[in-house]
Order: sequence, then C-alpha cells, then structure tokens
Amino acid sequence: MAVQFPDPIDNPVFVAPNGVTYRWDENDYIWRAESGISGADYILSEGDTMNGDLNFSGTNKVITRHIDSGQNSNLELKHNGTTRIFVGGSTVSINNSTTVKNGSAAIDDSIFSVEGSQANGGTGDKVLNVIKKGADGDQLRYYGPVTFNKEVATKEYIDNKFENRELTLEQFEQINYQPLKEDLIITVGTWTGSAGDGNLKIESLEDVSTHTGWRPDNTGKIFIGQALKFVHDSGVRYGRVQAVWGNSNTTHLTVGEWEGDPFVQGEKTTVEYQKARFVSTGGDTMTGNLTIMKIENGPASGGTQGQEAKLILNGDRNGTSNAVATVEFKSQSSASGKTGYLAYYSGDADAGKTIFTLNKPLETGGLYVNANNKGKTDGPGSHEYSFVVNSSGYSSFFVQGNNAYVRNDIFIGAYSENDNFSGAKKVATEEVAAKYRTRLDLGAYKYRRSTDSWGSGGIQSNTTTNTGDMLEFKIHHTNVNGIAHTKQLLDQSVGAKMYIGLYRTNDNFYQGRITSVDRTDNKGVIVTCTLTKQKGTFTLDSTIWVTLSYNPQEMYVHTLNT
Repeated sequence: MAVQFPDPIDNPVFVAPNGVTYRWDENDYIWRAESGISGADYILSEGDTMNGDLNFSGTNKVITRHIDSGQNSNLELKHNGTTRIFVGGSTVSINNSTTVKNGSAAIDDSIFSVEGSQANGGTGDKVLNVIKKGADGDQLRYYGPVTFNKEVATKEYIDNKFENRELTLEQFEQINYQPLKEDLIITVGTWTGSAGDGNLKIESLEDVSTHTGWRPDNTGKIFIGQALKFVHDSGVRYGRVQAVWGNSNTTHLTVGEWEGDPFVQGEKTTVEYQKARFVSTGGDTMTGNLTIMKIENGPASGGTQGQEAKLILNGDRNGTSNAVATVEFKSQSSASGKTGYLAYYSGDADAGKTIFTLNKPLETGGLYVNANNKGKTDGPGSHEYSFVVNSSGYSSFFVQGNNAYVRNDIFIGAYSENDNFSGAKKVATEEVAAKYRTRLDLGAYKYRRSTDSWGSGGIQSNTTTNTGDMLEFKIHHTNVNGIAHTKQLLDQSVGAKMYIGLYRTNDNFYQGRITSVDRTDNKGVIVTCTLTKQKGTFTLDSTIWVTLSYNPQEMYVHTLNT
C-alpha cells in the first residue's frame, strides 16, 4: 500500500503507518527514512540482490527488456512449477507442443526459421524458413542439401530430377512404345460430348496443350507424364500427358509438349503409349531386372542384425500332381523344350510328401545335404530320406570326381537297413562292406597276459598263457611293426560273428568266434569270443599273428590239428 506523505513545510518529520520515520531533505527534495527500517529487509531501487522469491499477485507482471541467469547456470521458464522452456549453455529446449503464429507479419516475411551451416549444395544461412504468403498459404521452405537418405526433397528438386522436364524429339524417339488404339480418324474441333468411336478428337492442331480423346475409355493404361506416339499418314507426332480422366466411355486427356510432324484433319492415326513405369499387380512383364535390397542395419553398414530378403511365391494347391509354385527359366531364342522349371509340391495329408522338382540336370560346385533336422524328404515306404534318387531308367545317380588315390569320389556315411546286402553294382556302407570282406590280416602282436600292461603293438587276453581259457582279447590299433590300422578301421571292420585266429606256432594257436565288440577304448577294440579250436600256450611277449574273417576257412589256424 502506498504511503501518503504530508506537506513538508508544515510537517518536515513524519511517522508513517508502517512505523518508519521519514525526514524531508530540503537539498534533494525527497523524504528519507531515519528509523524503523533495516537495510537487510529491502532492496534498493537502483539495483540490489534478493535472497527470497518475489511474488506478484493477480495480473501484475514483470516488464523488462532482458532476463539473464546471471552466471554459468541454466535458465528455466516454468508453468505452475513445471519447466516449459529450458535455456542451457548450448541448447534451448521447449518441453511441450509449440505454436508459432504469424501475427502481423507482412507478405514474404519470415514467420519462423532455423539457421545452420551449409554444405553439399545447400544455400544461404537458413536451413528451414516458414514464410507468410497470404492467400497462397504460408510456405515451409528447405534450403539444405538433398544428398543423404533422410533429407527433404523439395518440389524444385523433384521437378528438375524427374517428370517435368520437357523431352526433345530425339528423347521421344528413344522411348519404348506399345499399341493402344489403331486407325483413328483425326477430327479437329471444340470438344462436345463423346469423341465418337473410331475418331481421335483434338481441339487444336497448334503446339499447345490441348484436349484430346477417343473411345473407348482405357485411361487405366495412361499416367501423367507418359509419352504418347501418334503414327498417321503424313508422319509421326509425339506428346506428353498432362491430365487424364474418363467419362461417357471415352478417354479424355490433356496432351502437351508436342514434337514431330503435325496432325492433318481427316488422316488416320494409331495411338501408341510409353510402356508403364510400374508393373501391374494383376500380372505383367518387366523389361529390367528386379533387385530386392533389405540391407538397412546390416553388417556392411555397421549394424548388428540386418534383415532377410525374401521372394515369396504363395499358391494354394495340394497333392504332388500339380505344383503349388513354379519358377520358369527360358531363353527367348531357344527352341521349344528348352524351358527349365523349379517347382514346389505341397503334398497332402495322406501322402505327406512335400518336394521340389527340377526338369533339367543340375550342375553345382558342390552339394551338401544336412538332414539332422532339415533337408529330409519323404521317400518310398514310411521312412524319411536325406537324399532320394528315383528313376525308372539307367544312370539314376552318377558321381564324377578326381581319380587320385587320396580323393574320395563318393562317401556315404549311413547305416544299412539289414545284413542282407546284395548286388554287384550297389553302394554299401563301411559297416556292411566289412561283413563281406575276405581275410583281414592285422599282422604281428606281442602277447600280454591279463596282469600285464597293454599298449602299442600288444594283444592282451583275459587270462594267463593257456589258450583254452581265453575268452576276451584287447587288440591295439597299431601292431608290433608300427603299422597303424587306425581306430576307425578296427571299429568298422571288426564285428560280431567274425572269426578270429591267433597263431604262434603250429602247436600253439587259438581260433574263436566273436560274440561282441567293445569300441569305447581309444587304443583299439575289445572282442569277446567263444572258443572253436585251440592248442598250446601263449607266453609273455611271444609273437602272435592276428587274422579275422567271416569265413574261418580263410584262416591258417583252421588247417591246423588240435
């Protein structure tokens, strides 16, 4: 509340209602406080510092020209305790939606702009600028470069880059056209109603944009910017579509940018149109390559995951008689019968077969089938097969490779269905083939009793020296002469039902039939046998010759008398 002071001539000393005593200063003509007030409780009007908040009630306001944080600290403008504008050392943040109104800005004045440095073709010191344009509507203009993927492309850039450049006669001639409407009679005149079937109606023969049309309505094949070719009796005329619409079963166009020979009233013409820039989803033909690129965030660009590119053929058909999806390969100049097909058959619930087929030979730089959890196919019977060759003729499966001893033309790692393997030209697994080998001589070994150590070059029994008590033998994969048969060879070659012959002399030998084979020891194999014939003893470190065969008559010990 303002203090009302008395006339200083009558009352040069005045005690105000707030308890402060004031004295009139005759030199400066002002009232000065003498008592009742502390300098720490008030701030000086000529400038001071407050330690508390300064609150204004009602609609009172602060009128000033500058607001400064006063030190290297942030400045915040708040609404009801929440920061809405944050002014930092290098950033200004507006923590809410922002509206910039043009107010009384004049036409072509800037309403809002963003300044920045320019490079790569950008112009001026502004990157963005909102300009007041009155009846034409305010405009947002971009002055930065159009170089990188996320930058703004302006209308000026699009116009210069693509459709709106006028074509020369030479450029029109280089375009690939296809027929649209044949034998139309050129009819010149003001457009009224339908063009009439068999007519090309054109409002002007001059080189200006003009209304053109014919019947029927086939505007679906025409787009703005498309080149048209009119082949008539006295020449060829080109133009570009500027507008297109259809009604009354009539094609309506505005065509301009005319080049070539002029139209002549009454002549016949054929309309040809530029092949579309896009292929139809209902079926069409491309004359260029189709490249599917999904490389964003891939390893080549420093990403960690990347994306999968897919070509999806989605049909709806069951069974194995007709393919559900097919890729066709053909040469335009090749004779009939040369077309290649990669077809997929989805099978059905009963047969359960899903297969790919090729109708031509396949040549690869190498083929690997991994059927542990993928690549299995349903073959004959109720089994799953990794690789099936089905042919009623000869040469169903042929492998050609290097003829050197150290190369394998074909390797099959599998299990035979049973022991009944026959046929001279068939391929057998190692396990099956081993059962049909002739005699396998492992060579000489040093005999070891059950209490002796067993190592390279040794064969150890389950007993001491009496051959009649021998039921088990440990055969090392390396014999006494250092010949290594490899653990794999012994595992695959030595099997149950084989005969084993151990020969020391004509009076000291052993023959038995193998009942089981233990292949768990990395040093060799352990065979359990039933005795068929024997004689004499094997002494420690005596030389024993080891022979195996499915045919006991192939072994020397079979000829010896007990």
